[in-house]
Amino acid sequence: VLLIIYLPVAWLVFSSISTRIEMLAIPPNFFPKNPTLMNYINIFTPGETSSEVSRTFLITMRNSLYVSVTVTIVAITIGSLAAYALARIRFPFRSGVLMGILGTRMIPEVSLVIPLYLLAAKLALTNKPIVLIITYLSFAMPFAIWIMNAFFQDLPPSLEEAAMFDGASRFQAFYRVALPLVT
Repeated sequence: VLLIIYLPVAWLVFSSISTRIEMLAIPPNFFPKNPTLMNYINIFTPGETSSEVSRTFLITMRNSLYVSVTVTIVAITIGSLAAYALARIRFPFRSGVLMGILGTRMIPEVSLVIPLYLLAAKLALTNKPIVLIITYLSFAMPFAIWIMNAFFQDLPPSLEEAAMFDGASRFQAFYRVALPLVT
């Protein structure tokens, strides 16, 4: 079983240090005869003769990092505030809201691709990072809210009540007491 799992990873590593001729050889060479790090050098410092992938790698990596960091920060910030409110404030249909949040997590992501594309095209946002950020947030927010809600519910309310008794506002009790304890 481990061979089946790790064979593609090993193939990826060995092909990354192989030359193009060795990768295209028939029969294929699993172990490179002349290992080289030139593929890594070309991808991080592309030159005139580098492929299109090498020239765009750093740009795409920067864009991916920007989108993922933005989604993570927004999902954790808004998700923690929403989860805290759902865990501490009693209001009608609170459990229905939580079930609705969980229900949005159960929607297959691929079923939203066409509607999201049509919406982005109508708003002239195609090929912009904001579309990816909004799309990923629609999947990350329910997850963040649901998971963090469980942590906040496990936290004794008396800790925040003590902070508010000492003069802290509800937000200060959340930010200075509850949030550090659940992270």
